[in-house]
Amino acid sequence: FFILILFIPTRLSTFRPKMHEDFTIYFCIIFSTSVSVIRDRKKHCHWRKNMVTGLVLVRLMSGKEKQALIKIKETKGVSHVSAVFGRWDLVLDMETDDLASLSNTVVHNIRSIPGVLSTETLVTTAI
Repeated sequence: FFILILFIPTRLSTFRPKMHEDFTIYFCIIFSTSVSVIRDRKKHCHWRKNMVTGLVLVRLMSGKEKQALIKIKETKGVSHVSAVFGRWDLVLDMETDDLASLSNTVVHNIRSIPGVLSTETLVTTAI
């Protein structure tokens, strides 16, 4: 396993711990995967109080990537999609109002898309 640390610019002072003036540190512990995505999320994340955010790792079926990608991008709650090399094919940035919505979106919407073989969800948290 390894730890992925994300330095994410925040816009709301209620989200900013007293660590640094411009950045909040987010981290995920990722088991048995070679995916490491560190990216400036400022362009596509709009942080709100009590919002649940997460990264969803997605493995796609060969030959169905384009159709699955179109459906994934249309899914409510998916704020950004990145293609990656390694064990997983995509990393999705998810933003929902609560944990139940995040779970429901992944289980009932993302996993039901033809071409999606498996997912792994990483709920992010401020430290």
